[in-house]
Amino acid sequence: MLAVANSAAPAFAFPYVYEVFEFPGATSTVPTGIDNLGNVGGYATLPRFVFQGFYRDNHGNLELIDFPDSIQTLPQGMNNRSQVVGVMRGRDTPENRGFIREADGAFRDFDIPSREGYFVGDINDLGQIVGGRSVPGTGRYDTFVREPNGDLRYFDVPGVLNGVGIGINDHGIVSGTDGIVGYVLDTNNGSSSVIEIPGATQTQFFGINNRGRIAGLWYSPSEGIHGFVRAPTGEIEEIAVPGAHNTQPYGINDLDQIVGTYFYETDQGLAQAAFIATPVPEPNSFALLSVAAIGALAARRRIQNQQC
Repeated sequence: MLAVANSAAPAFAFPYVYEVFEFPGATSTVPTGIDNLGNVGGYATLPRFVFQGFYRDNHGNLELIDFPDSIQTLPQGMNNRSQVVGVMRGRDTPENRGFIREADGAFRDFDIPSREGYFVGDINDLGQIVGGRSVPGTGRYDTFVREPNGDLRYFDVPGVLNGVGIGINDHGIVSGTDGIVGYVLDTNNGSSSVIEIPGATQTQFFGINNRGRIAGLWYSPSEGIHGFVRAPTGEIEEIAVPGAHNTQPYGINDLDQIVGTYFYETDQGLAQAAFIATPVPEPNSFALLSVAAIGALAARRRIQNQQC
């Protein structure tokens, strides 16, 4: 079933503290995911358009992510088990392939049947991977979910021409976009909602957390690019690095920490850097965040115990 909604504009209100960082020597730094401990995954663009994957821990230490014998590795999502997923390109293979980087640094690759290509967006704590693939013979994309055993499910979201799943939470709820509208897909029953920000010509949904909050951006020719977090009830809160241009949120964890990029002025023009936005709740909200943190840690212990 398709539902079309226009998100309301009122803000649910946490102020944010912004931390910014850049990959050394990079022309752009793009964090794509953040776990509940504040560790970040993403990629950087180096001179001559060389892409470099990275993992940044919550102390600011950087670790390179390089699929063995590849010419580029682009991390796109991560979970609370320190698994990172994305796409890579090998030296001897012209096509991109999906990869999973385990917590111990080991890599696995996988493929999605599609002659025209596919995109890997995210992985949840259950090991489900979401993305989008070019549907053979149609010239359009649909959303896929890859189960931990390798089984694939495909979803065609009504009202979305090229739906690419960007985020997936542990409830099987997917956030995605075709570049024009955002959508939310329940992979348990196939229901979906197409969502547009009022006045925007583009609404794009990226990461989603276990509370259903979505990081994204909207754009209009008159207003430019605006980052936001959308609550499950439809309220929108703007995310904007102070003094920056074009704040673009990409990932969100269960504590509502957000990662993304922003642009700033240099002598050579605009440069792209990374941010981590941490909410500063009102005093009566600390209890709620504490419950969320305890729940997240308990869930992680359950998963670890199941693996033992």
